[in-house]
Amino acid sequence: MSGPRVDSVTHKMFWIQVFLIAMARAEASRKLTERDTSPGIVTFETFIRGNLHLVHEDLPSLYYTPEIWQSKEAFEVMIAPDRRKMYGFLESRDKDKLGQLVFI
Repeated sequence: MSGPRVDSVTHKMFWIQVFLIAMARAEASRKLTERDTSPGIVTFETFIRGNLHLVHEDLPSLYYTPEIWQSKEAFEVMIAPDRRKMYGFLESRDKDKLGQLVFI
């Protein structure tokens, strides 16, 4: 399978976290609408149709200015969005200690 290569730490973590936030919201919504305890199976297509913002190519520009998004620092460490807050976003400004992540 081919696709775009993402080398920037900030870019990778942005897309991972946007996707995980959408999954958490979808799961919470499903639990609210389904009162029974049977596990619901959701296809990837159904998930994406319910979260069309995930396929918006310019989604990062809603959260990051080009200066931050394209910076050398963003390439090396995770940087929090500077345009719009992303709840649950993890940040680490020390590339040698990426294990020490902070929720912001």
